[in-house]
Amino acid sequence: MDRRIGTLLYMAPELFVKAPYDEMRDIWAIGILLFMMLTGRVPYKQTETNRLVRLIKKGAFEMNELENPELNLSTDVKNLVYSLLKVDPKHRLSAKEALNHPWIIQQT
Repeated sequence: MDRRIGTLLYMAPELFVKAPYDEMRDIWAIGILLFMMLTGRVPYKQTETNRLVRLIKKGAFEMNELENPELNLSTDVKNLVYSLLKVDPKHRLSAKEALNHPWIIQQT
C-alpha cells in the first residue's frame, strides 16, 4: 500500500511525501467526510489539482465554515473535526481515541 490511489479531496498530507501507510490516512479522510456532512461543503475552495495538492499539504482548509452560526455546531463536534484533520499524523486522533471522543459518545 505505497501507491497514491483515491480521490484527491480525501488524501492526507503525508501521501505526498511517501510516508508509510497507516490508519492515520483513513482518519484524515474521515475528518474530511465529517466536515462535509456537517457543513454541506468541501473544505477547500480550490479545485485545480496542483493548487489543491499544495493546500492539502499545508492543511489549509476553510475551517471557518465550522464556525458558521447558522449551523449551530457544538464545541465538541468542532473539536473532533479539528482533531481528525491535524496535518501532522502524530497529532491526529487514533481510531480508538476518535471513538472515545465526547461527541461520539453523546451520539450513541
